[in-house]
Amino acid sequence: RSLMPFLSDEVDLVGKIRGSSSGYWRENGEVAFQGQFGAVDDTIAWQLRDGQVGGAFQRADLDWDWQGSHLEGQLALQLASGGDLQGRWQLPFSAQWPVDFKTDGPITADLKGDAQLSEIVPVFASGVFQDIRGIVTSDLHVSGSLTSPQFSGSLEVSDAGAYLPFTGATIDDLLLHISLQEDEIHLDKLLLKAGEGELLGTGLVKFDQWKLKDYSFEVSGERLHLYNFPELQLFANPDLTFSGDLSRSELKGSILIPEMNLIDKSTGEHAVPSDDVVISGQETDQRKKLQFDTDIQVIVELGENVKVKTEGVETRLEGGVT
Repeated sequence: RSLMPFLSDEVDLVGKIRGSSSGYWRENGEVAFQGQFGAVDDTIAWQLRDGQVGGAFQRADLDWDWQGSHLEGQLALQLASGGDLQGRWQLPFSAQWPVDFKTDGPITADLKGDAQLSEIVPVFASGVFQDIRGIVTSDLHVSGSLTSPQFSGSLEVSDAGAYLPFTGATIDDLLLHISLQEDEIHLDKLLLKAGEGELLGTGLVKFDQWKLKDYSFEVSGERLHLYNFPELQLFANPDLTFSGDLSRSELKGSILIPEMNLIDKSTGEHAVPSDDVVISGQETDQRKKLQFDTDIQVIVELGENVKVKTEGVETRLEGGVT
């Protein structure tokens, strides 16, 4: 609890931390410090917009050494779920006062290990998925300098699945493989299975130093089960390309709906207010204009088994939308 004054209101840390540090500071400004921190059976939680998520770890160890021309350190983390992460880094902080930070100096950083997907997804998409399973395996490396970083390594998600409550769909299997090559991130393989259908994807993201340069993704699938409710069953065959940069975004391709069954369960007459009726308490339009140009050219086609049933009448729909 002694660290709580230094943490934001969204973070809650429960447990005990042990640590020590030693070093010297000479008259000529030369400094040298070493230290280590450790924790056992601790829990860290952070507050999100729609609730709180957190992670527990069995053991965490951090040590650092600041002397000469750089600051270096290591991290070892054992998660309560059985995951294990190992990291190390070296930064060009010259050990003198005032601190001389060389942006063109050499840097190195590595992160290896594995973790449960259920501990990671809620941080980025809290409430979107349920019954999350899967393993995330990382072997990531950074070298070069802060002004010209070079990336390498890989990140893989395997044996994954989840339930999407807002569509009723279930991701039965997910395989994701990402590789880092210099200033590029490659989506080598995306394989997602939902129901009797599947989705395949590849992609590429390019950076200029630390800034996004451009990106492109391609996905295609067949009979992907998108909605799975008693009143709505919907399958899709997407064939899409998504690309752009910081100033523009393009979405092109087609989506075939081979099968859809929509059942309107509403009954009775619906009263429609006249044009001169004003309803108080309605929220104003909260939509915001995008800060980049968009170009969307997607053809949506209806297959031979698209049906709508309402009040005992079943209708088959045909055609498409561009």
